[in-house]
Amino acid sequence: MKIEFAMLDPNWPEIEKINPSWISLAKSNYESLKVFLDVYQEEIRKHEWSIDLSLYRFLPNIQGILINFEHLFISSCTWKNSQMNHDNFYELHHFNDHFAGKEKIDQFRSWFEYCRKEGQNINHPKPSSQGVTFYITSEDEKK
Repeated sequence: MKIEFAMLDPNWPEIEKINPSWISLAKSNYESLKVFLDVYQEEIRKHEWSIDLSLYRFLPNIQGILINFEHLFISSCTWKNSQMNHDNFYELHHFNDHFAGKEKIDQFRSWFEYCRKEGQNINHPKPSSQGVTFYITSEDEKK
């Protein structure tokens, strides 16, 4: 199984302009994930799982979970009181549904790929992220 995370870089200086409360949330999410990976390192290796983390530094407009490239839970952010908020409901899309499922999954994947490429240029902070976006896949990618 392969799990990939893309999360807001807790060291990005612009976070405060988007939503000041996301600074501590991004740091907490990042550190929690790092602790989880350290604590369960042996179990992860034993099961031959792959867990990757990418950070991004731009306005997060969507967040979601994509499972096996088939099932997408997705939500978007909105502006409230001059701050970005992520308290919208999640929509569920399936790859084979007749109401834009494949298109929504392709859109999410393109956003996620951009996050992954962006994250290659960011130094990960040392443990002491806004919401966490990730997808879970088997090694066989759905086309």
